[in-house]
Amino acid sequence: KSKSIFKKTNIYYAYFPHSGGLKTGTQITVNGVKVGSVEAVDLEEKTAKIKIQINHFTLVFSSKK
Repeated sequence: KSKSIFKKTNIYYAYFPHSGGLKTGTQITVNGVKVGSVEAVDLEEKTAKIKIQINHFTLVFSSKK
């Protein structure tokens, strides 16, 4: 599947205790609308590092606990 080189996107990284079955290419949706995709899943020592690509005009909020 080809990707447009003219579509603006942002790359983010998220860290989780495990990958939860995420795979490269998994669509990311908000209220049923596709806003991005999983670009990579890297399993590190005690975490899963998830690289996601999100459409440029999608609002992304940070939550730290």
